[in-house]
Amino acid sequence: MASDTCSISIVDLSKLPAEQAKLRTAVTETGPGCFRVVNHGVPMALREEMKTTEAYLLHLLPEVKHRNMDTTPG
Repeated sequence: MASDTCSISIVDLSKLPAEQAKLRTAVTETGPGCFRVVNHGVPMALREEMKTTEAYLLHLLPEVKHRNMDTTPG
């Protein structure tokens, strides 16, 4: 059985502006994909809270999501 492997770009924000070209390339090449950002300074507690909130929102019923959708243009 063949093993599929892929790699994602890693952008180190502690090295900006030297990494700006790499960041731009990562965003351009991945399109609606992903890349990893390291040394961004976002505290672990906040990242965990974001994951918890994301999981909660993803599991809401579609009716609830629709009811709370922002319909304001812009």
